[in-house]
Amino acid sequence: MERILNYQVSSNDLSDHTSCTVQFLLRHRLHLTKKEISRAKFLKNGILADNLPVYINTHLQKGQLLSVCIERTQMEDCTLIPYAYPLTVLYEDEDMICIDKPPGMAVHPSHGHYSDTIVNALSAYFYQQNKWIIPRIIGRLDKDTSGVLVFAKNQPAAARLTAQHKDGRFLRTYLALVEGIPKKASGRIDAPIGPVSSSLMKQEVRPDGAFARTFYTHVHTFFSDSSSCSLMRVQIDTGRTHQIRVHMQSIGHPLLGDHLYQENPMQPPFSCYFQRSALHSASVTCFQPFTGQSISIHAPLPKDFARFFTTYGYVPDFLLP
Repeated sequence: MERILNYQVSSNDLSDHTSCTVQFLLRHRLHLTKKEISRAKFLKNGILADNLPVYINTHLQKGQLLSVCIERTQMEDCTLIPYAYPLTVLYEDEDMICIDKPPGMAVHPSHGHYSDTIVNALSAYFYQQNKWIIPRIIGRLDKDTSGVLVFAKNQPAAARLTAQHKDGRFLRTYLALVEGIPKKASGRIDAPIGPVSSSLMKQEVRPDGAFARTFYTHVHTFFSDSSSCSLMRVQIDTGRTHQIRVHMQSIGHPLLGDHLYQENPMQPPFSCYFQRSALHSASVTCFQPFTGQSISIHAPLPKDFARFFTTYGYVPDFLLP
């Protein structure tokens, strides 16, 4: 599978010498890095002008078409075991694909899940189209978390989306249902997170942990005869393991269904609705890696969230497309 970027030289690209170099166009028009240009140089027909191979110091004229291959993947490069699973695709273009992750499904192969994962299902999805693509995840989700999951289709796209993730342009919004009612309508949690020494999975707030920051906004409160819970809109600056679960528990409001971090499991009726942590990746906003176009992707409510909201007569229309 090849990913080709094309650019037609315009009068705006021309200098006083009435031409411009291939290298200039690759760096300043297609915004490729030195490493990406170097990689293209060593691919057969990696850099072409009007379908003919050119050097990066070649001068081009107005109207010429510059083509550069930023990745070329062959069948033998794709080593994942295809897994036939009906994925729900929320968005797709030449460089990225966004799917609606169901709760309870692992993202990557690991112990106990060697082939029945999201990336294995994506491998089958591409295989059915005779495309040899290695999916690269951008901002992973826990096994229990549902919602928007973003993958890059090539390494340059992955690098650009990862950069957006680091500088705050890649924005993911979660819905979380937590025990009780927070004292503040909105807030920020700055608390370092690290592993619990006595547990293989559990994390905790600890002074020597990694920096972690979470923003939350209280959206709605649900009441029963004996208890209450709250719908929260959550965003994170960092992506630590179990970050939202740990941070919400640290302020006294663990997620519904989160048996790993609930010190005293909540009694019915709210606890009856979730067999997993009540956390849903509701939307992602980012920018197309090469065109810069703003993209917003929304995931529908999973069945357990939808059933809960229906029971209590609430519709979170602020996040629906």
